[in-house]
Amino acid sequence: MGYLGVLSILLTSTLCYTTAYHPDECNYSDTYYNIFKIGKHNCDCQAKSAGQLKFDQGKVLVCDGHEWKSLQYEEEYGSRKNPGFSCEDIKASANQAANGVYWITLSDSKVAFPVYCDMAAGGWTMVFKAVSGVDKRVFDTYNSAHTSSEKVIAALDITNKHRDHYKNRIVLNWEDFGASEARVIVFKDGNPVKELKFNTQGSDKLNWFSFSRLVHSPGLTLNPSRRMCSLSQDCTIVTSSLTGTTEAVPLMPDG
Repeated sequence: MGYLGVLSILLTSTLCYTTAYHPDECNYSDTYYNIFKIGKHNCDCQAKSAGQLKFDQGKVLVCDGHEWKSLQYEEEYGSRKNPGFSCEDIKASANQAANGVYWITLSDSKVAFPVYCDMAAGGWTMVFKAVSGVDKRVFDTYNSAHTSSEKVIAALDITNKHRDHYKNRIVLNWEDFGASEARVIVFKDGNPVKELKFNTQGSDKLNWFSFSRLVHSPGLTLNPSRRMCSLSQDCTIVTSSLTGTTEAVPLMPDG
């Protein structure tokens, strides 16, 4: 069948503001149109002081009429400094998020890593990708105790331009990630040509790929009596990703 491609399992002014250290020094009525240096003060945030600013503990705070809220270099959710927990999680916070590379963490936000997110399909996280023509056995990469090209940004798409298989740490922490579904997709020239969807609840990184867990196979007629490859065989999965969820892709042998 000869699928060549990818198997996938995104003039300045100086600001000025007066500084007050005691509540009785706060002026709740004046509006400042100039830009001032923002100072620290102990004024309460009240309805009549909405819009006032202060600088405290390295953060710029603004009064919204009820409480002081941080404006300090707010990083977009899903960025390196403000990672999400999955692509689905990021999608839920930014419904208009587009396909591409985002940053997530499995537990500690200080240990974030980039992933490719299929946001158009609802927020699927790519966890593994096998590329045809690479001189490495797909299963050896998938089942090893190491990641592969995890932080290589060029690998984080659905093309075969980066000439190596891709695998991130989610595969190594499959049970902790808690994926509910996995998609296995074969891509050719960046376009999907075959797709399978599996129920991955309560599974590990190997046993989720089985006929009993198959829930969707558009355009394919499958039945239990038909032999289905396991991950360790040559007709295996090559790319995987998860949405709370996983996306995987089986690699079909050439010829």
